Amino acid sequence: FGEDKLRMMRAARFSAKMEMDIDKETAKAAKSMASDITNLPYERIKEELFKAAKLGGGKFAVYLQILDNLKILRHILPELITLKVMPHAPGDHPEGGVWIHTMKALEVSNTTDPVKNLAILLHDVGKAVTAELGSGEKAGKMTYYGHAEQGVKLVNTIAKRLKLSGKE
Repeated sequence: FGEDKLRMMRAARFSAKMEMDIDKETAKAAKSMASDITNLPYERIKEELFKAAKLGGGKFAVYLQILDNLKILRHILPELITLKVMPHAPGDHPEGGVWIHTMKALEVSNTTDPVKNLAILLHDVGKAVTAELGSGEKAGKMTYYGHAEQGVKLVNTIAKRLKLSGKE
């Protein structure tokens, strides 16, 4: 990892693709160097994300979980980390909170189109900045009014960071 920081992300991709665990010492080394991932050009990070997204939604979801476990995700897509603690009302999304909902959406995606899988990943990213405890009929429940509009702004920020092309 000292020679090429991208190897940390590749290890996660190979682990997801081959359905194998990363060796404990290798994982420990990746965690200790996770913040170094931002020293890479974001074009290389994007390429690695796209390679993982091309594996299909299910494996992409596993890949993202591995990146999260290795403490890498918080450095390349920090907007997603807050989603892990954002709840959904059981009547709206019985599968669980926003992060779980997002992972479940990827798991049922059979596309290998990286842009589509990235869109699935980011479809609720605006909920991280619009969360409010509801009142009246929604009293005691988390609401996310305007999350689609705020999500567009966040996706644009992420797209610029990852150097996505206009077509992407």
